[in-house]
Amino acid sequence: MPTDKTSRYWVGIDLGTTHIVVAYRSATDSSDAIQVLPIPQWIAPGKLDELPLLPAVRYHPTAEERASWNLTLPWSHQPVEGDEAQVVIGEWARELSGQTQGRSVVSAKSWLSHGQVERMAPILPWTTSEDVDKVSPVVASASYLAYIKSVWDHAFPTAQLSQQAVVITIPASFDDVARRLTLEAAQLAGLPSSLMLLEEPQAVCYDWFYRNRLADKALLQNNHLLLVCDVGGGTTDFSLIEIGHDQDELQLKRVGVGDHLMLGGDNIDLALAHQAEQQFQSQSGETNSRFSASKLAQLIEQVRRAKEAMLGQSEKGEVEASYPITLVGRGRGLVGASKRIELASAEVVESVLDGFFPYCDPNELLVSRRGAVVEFGLPYASEPAITKQIADFLRRHQQVCREAVAGASTDEPIALAVPDTIIFNGGVFKSERVRQRAVDVLSDWRERQVTVLDNPQPDLAVAMGGVAYIAAKNGGLQTIESGSARSFLLTVADSGAEKLVSVLPRDSEPGELIELTHQRFALRLGAPVSFNVVSTVIDHRWEAGEIVTLSDLTEEERESFHPLPPLMSSLDIPDELVAQAVEEVQVYLVSYLSEVGTLTLECVSVENALHRWALEFQLRAVTDKSQTAAESLPKSYPKAQTLINNVFGKAKKQMDAKAPKQLRAGLEKLLGPRDDWSFVLSRALADDLLSGIKSRRRSEVHEKLWFNLIGYTMRPGFGHPLDEERIKVLWNNYQSGLQFPQKSQGWSEWWTCWRRLSGGLEEFQQNLIYKEVAKFLNPTTAKKRQVASELSKKSFDDIVRMVACFERLPVEVKTQLGQWLLKRLEKRSESEVCWWALGRIGVRVPLYASAHSVVPLDEASQWLEQALNEDWSRSSMLALSATMLGRLVGDRTRDIDDQLRNRLLDRLITMKVSPAWIKMVEIGEIEQAEEKRMYGDALPAGLTLLSS
Repeated sequence: MPTDKTSRYWVGIDLGTTHIVVAYRSATDSSDAIQVLPIPQWIAPGKLDELPLLPAVRYHPTAEERASWNLTLPWSHQPVEGDEAQVVIGEWARELSGQTQGRSVVSAKSWLSHGQVERMAPILPWTTSEDVDKVSPVVASASYLAYIKSVWDHAFPTAQLSQQAVVITIPASFDDVARRLTLEAAQLAGLPSSLMLLEEPQAVCYDWFYRNRLADKALLQNNHLLLVCDVGGGTTDFSLIEIGHDQDELQLKRVGVGDHLMLGGDNIDLALAHQAEQQFQSQSGETNSRFSASKLAQLIEQVRRAKEAMLGQSEKGEVEASYPITLVGRGRGLVGASKRIELASAEVVESVLDGFFPYCDPNELLVSRRGAVVEFGLPYASEPAITKQIADFLRRHQQVCREAVAGASTDEPIALAVPDTIIFNGGVFKSERVRQRAVDVLSDWRERQVTVLDNPQPDLAVAMGGVAYIAAKNGGLQTIESGSARSFLLTVADSGAEKLVSVLPRDSEPGELIELTHQRFALRLGAPVSFNVVSTVIDHRWEAGEIVTLSDLTEEERESFHPLPPLMSSLDIPDELVAQAVEEVQVYLVSYLSEVGTLTLECVSVENALHRWALEFQLRAVTDKSQTAAESLPKSYPKAQTLINNVFGKAKKQMDAKAPKQLRAGLEKLLGPRDDWSFVLSRALADDLLSGIKSRRRSEVHEKLWFNLIGYTMRPGFGHPLDEERIKVLWNNYQSGLQFPQKSQGWSEWWTCWRRLSGGLEEFQQNLIYKEVAKFLNPTTAKKRQVASELSKKSFDDIVRMVACFERLPVEVKTQLGQWLLKRLEKRSESEVCWWALGRIGVRVPLYASAHSVVPLDEASQWLEQALNEDWSRSSMLALSATMLGRLVGDRTRDIDDQLRNRLLDRLITMKVSPAWIKMVEIGEIEQAEEKRMYGDALPAGLTLLSS
């Protein structure tokens, strides 16, 4: 970071979910007060206004709007790489989001921490039509920072922001990946490469200490543990700060942070919008017809304003009986014309207090409410009661809570150690009634009053605290000791036992070098390697190098482990080792916490410490259970290798002609039924098969067998850190094609193999295969004599199954494919696999692709309508197809409407289908036993995909 010697200003940026705030102070004048930067932003066409908060909303104008609106700012502003040239950012964008459909980007910060989507891919706006250009969550976040930078540079032309000391605040609960993506967004925006990240709850504390720097010791003389309760627009963040007293000097240490909770003011607005939606439905008499996602977005914006007005009025005792909500629609939908309802103020206040801040027992467990917590693609917290979330957080951190407060207040046993001090932050706590409810709940738990620290500007405190943090770093303020909030542990194999090694203990200080010299790893050079790491925020501290056996932990401790993306590197061979023909090197691990709070892990050669290899996170929305449960291969595996080598090994003078035909049965005899082969075992077999890849050409039998086995052992094409390298080898064989293409069975194994590998194929690879087979799928071209003749030996059913699993095909291609299948299905003689393929293409929860890649809801609904109009008694695939199309997600951008869902449920019940299918439509859960029928193949044992 530029220091006070090189910077003229200290700058704090609160990159919030709903608002962005910038605060600053002179770096040289200690008497200068912290100020909030007024941010010029569009409030109407051609009209700019300076406001303290910049709403974190982007509006993507239509071509006509761009032509008629003058969006040229009166200062220099360039879009970041990958962004659109002209978008509206700020207050007017938020206004437009309440008036238009599907053209606004909101909650970009929440998307940065959403691990079930491709955060680098252009997926926003989430609820959008095809004519709207999209951006990634990283680019959206960067665009806000770039806008701030251009505003600052215009206001301070001789003190550019890139030359100042800058802090960006983030949730304490942000994991390593979300922190890195925030830094990437800052880099894209042109902010200083040396900027700092600061946890938002700490920023709130730094703001308080800055404002009370002359009286902080007196104000806190009887206090021992501070709970920071930060409820923002999109996230809820908890932190515990221990307050130590040593000879009248305060010693502050952050001793606990919570898990990431997508819960905040947005959830309150959503809940109120659901109430308003029901009123609109009742008014129109269409109680079974939900609003579209884009219409709901408009309603949320209207309700948000009503909520703020009502809560604000309730403080002053000037409560209006109701607040009008007006939606101006277009078209012939539910609210095609203007509709108006009245939200009762008493009901709104009651919903906020009792729904989100209820009185509750501190030992009451969280309840998962699956039905109404996911909207617009974001997985909001399943338990919306913030007071219950506080209780859960305190239970998980009882060790540090007891150490801080047990002896400070009473000698009697404490049922639940509760902090004696609290500070609130976030726009939700601008309401006195909300603050008081939270205080009352905590005081009831503690059985004595909780001290509340003042925070007069909860929507500005985080940015101002960022500036105060820089002041503290420069010696002008009380500092908070805050090492790593998490423990990081490496999964290891140890005779099949489930074990972890602590590589970075909790509370490790930034820059503190941790060398695990007593743990050695043999690494093959010139090839990619992978380390699987988990993190946890529980308050137990494992020492560096300590071995942790999972079976010794409690269930709650095991559940707290959060698998991170694999840490990978390709180990380049140093020149001197190349000359010595060294292929393997023995290394130990070195870890440390960077200044921005991210984990750094390196492999260091035991022989020469100058030979170091840094490991980088690979962002994939998949987790492998072997990451937390190390597994060794069965003792019979060497014999299985021998069987494979007898068929696909180097040529021998006399080959056993029966060996290929007996290989599968032989492997199952040694290793058990192949459906039970674990993920680790499957990949080991795949490597042995790949080593004999050239031998598949020995005969037609060899080729069919090889593609059958490699596809099965490599399914679903990803999940293991080295799968990308394996896929590269296999893709070269796609280019060379089949060696024995004369018979249909060979083609069947060929297409089946690529279907099973589909998850590991890039979009261009899926597109290339699809283009080669599209002529067989298009009902018009398939009639041509030459095409029909070629198809007769190429196994049409397996082609259909394969392309249905190509989830990375463009949405418009999948839509066209589904329409082709429906056209084919007009013939009674058409293969019933087309019905399965239709459901697989239109499935509402992808197996491996990002959730934004699903077929549009309107299209999927039409396909389901067609399926419901068919006679299900003639094909079991009809019911399965309909189930895939109607599976509940909880995200109305993907969910069929309630009326259609009820029709589907009635049909499924009438047909007496598997209860598991009904469960998928009612609550969205899929049972492992049904996975194979739905997706075409069960995942290998030990591989679990995160929900999309």
